[in-house]
Amino acid sequence: MPLWEINIDNYMAAARQVPEVFDRYESLEITASHPYFYAGVMLWNLEKIRQMPFTDKAIAYLNRKNKEILWWDMDVLNYMMQDKVKLFDAHWHKVIFEPFDKKQTTILHYAGNVKPWNYAQNNNLDKYYFKYLASTPWWYKIINNRSYLSVYFNSLIK
Repeated sequence: MPLWEINIDNYMAAARQVPEVFDRYESLEITASHPYFYAGVMLWNLEKIRQMPFTDKAIAYLNRKNKEILWWDMDVLNYMMQDKVKLFDAHWHKVIFEPFDKKQTTILHYAGNVKPWNYAQNNNLDKYYFKYLASTPWWYKIINNRSYLSVYFNSLIK
């Protein structure tokens, strides 16, 4: 089943649970039974989200908890959507620093500060970004604006 066909009618979103132990529930005012999820790849139920003052609540939370927040998007979304997220399988959202199996990964998330479109990578996984970038109408503009990318890209297409 494609990701966009996951039924989230009774949820605010669908996302992948973070596999590591999460220990900041109390400081972030998140229910301890809530499975803390990644924010990099999500399906959002916009109808449900629009039923609440989502933006106002998120801004108020950010103002109140700004000293405790480490991961701005994830911490805020986990607070806002706690216990209203359907979890999906890891193959829909594989994070770049996790063990990688091409056959079991559908979406690769270049999480963190070092992105393949800004800096050369040392993990051999940036080739997937460039492979799919090459099939878009924007590839030339992006490659042309980054000198190291043009060298890298040329090596991929030979």
